[in-house]
Amino acid sequence: MILPTSKHRDFLKDLEIIGNNNLKALYLGINEKQERKDKGMIESDFKESKKKESRNDSNSNNNKTKDNKTSTKQSRPKLIGRLATTIVDTKRLDSESEERKREGEEQVTERLSKYFTISDVTKTNQKTAYFSNAQLIELNKKEAMILENYKKLQSLALNCDKIVDWIGYKPNVNSGVRVDVVNENLPNSSKKGKSQHTKCEAFDLGFNSKSDLKKVYLAIKNNQIPNLDNQVFSQVILEKFSSSKIGWLHIGLKTPTWTRGTEFKISYNGSRYINFDGTQAMIDKF
Repeated sequence: MILPTSKHRDFLKDLEIIGNNNLKALYLGINEKQERKDKGMIESDFKESKKKESRNDSNSNNNKTKDNKTSTKQSRPKLIGRLATTIVDTKRLDSESEERKREGEEQVTERLSKYFTISDVTKTNQKTAYFSNAQLIELNKKEAMILENYKKLQSLALNCDKIVDWIGYKPNVNSGVRVDVVNENLPNSSKKGKSQHTKCEAFDLGFNSKSDLKKVYLAIKNNQIPNLDNQVFSQVILEKFSSSKIGWLHIGLKTPTWTRGTEFKISYNGSRYINFDGTQAMIDKF
């Protein structure tokens, strides 16, 4: 075998160092006067070198592709899982945000029901040495607008709507929400924290006549008002002071903290409460 010249050996060495991009340029730079045999040998070595390099590149690329595919196969489920979790969490937070918005803004409005409003159930004629009447009304309203309290007032109002439809007119809410400072200023009111009025759970309804007042009381007692179950109430009381001409109807909302059944009572003087025995005599005495 004829050995390649030093120039050709240098050429082959350069091929290994430089790589594919300059193969053709280097090859064309070979002395054209070299013997055909030598040139053929060099071309053969060149082609073999190129094939070897191509195989190496191919194997390297295949390994990278395989690694990429393996990495993709391994990472894709995790990526999809993270993406799905992010989407679910985002939608959940959006939903919770919308719900809070609905509860905090849309549900708490001035109108409680078809016939009753927040203003109806928070008014008072009281004033104290420290608070004007307007300030006490504002305190009542702030208490009423707390979502938990609002829902209780709304439940009471919706049930009172049925009374309105039955009697044919809207009774006046003589007293509804009472913050403690208002409640304590009233004669014969329950002690601090015990009145359902301070918990936004009671209305005192005033009717046009004593006859209507007693009629509604008995209708509730006997479940005669359509779609109104008297078990939604904690207490239903005919009340008046001794000097009162008509009196009022106290109704309290039954809540989970109320452990007793519905109580029907009558108070003839605003301080002593007697269980109603169902007789007409007690009604007539009122």
